[in-house]
Amino acid sequence: MKSSISHNKLNKHETGFLEIRVMDNRNIPIPNALISIAKISYSGIYNEGAEGITLVEPHTDNNGIVHIELLVLNELMGSNDFYSAKISKEGYYDFYIYYIQIYPNIDSSYDINLTPRTNGVERFMFLFQPKRRSVHDH
Repeated sequence: MKSSISHNKLNKHETGFLEIRVMDNRNIPIPNALISIAKISYSGIYNEGAEGITLVEPHTDNNGIVHIELLVLNELMGSNDFYSAKISKEGYYDFYIYYIQIYPNIDSSYDINLTPRTNGVERFMFLFQPKRRSVHDH
């Protein structure tokens, strides 16, 4: 029997958890990395614009981990809002995560590997969390 969750039944005041583990390219934890969590809101007829607000900016612990409680926000809610994260640490290129999904009482976890900076062109790393409607069965 197939079960489904109605987005109408999700309580906008419930919370879930986001865990981000930050490591270098040798999988060694990076303590004290800055994690900036923002809520981004699309606007416009075609969602062609967006603006955001920074919600929290914790640092990773000695094991390179940050654990953040956030209000539920996911694609099942039919919202034009989503969470994003910017991970930064001096000596490394910045890393961005977009479309973070937070579900009630569930940990959403990401393992992020930062790349050491080298002289030359500025680089950025991105991770786009796929939206359910963009995933196709083959």
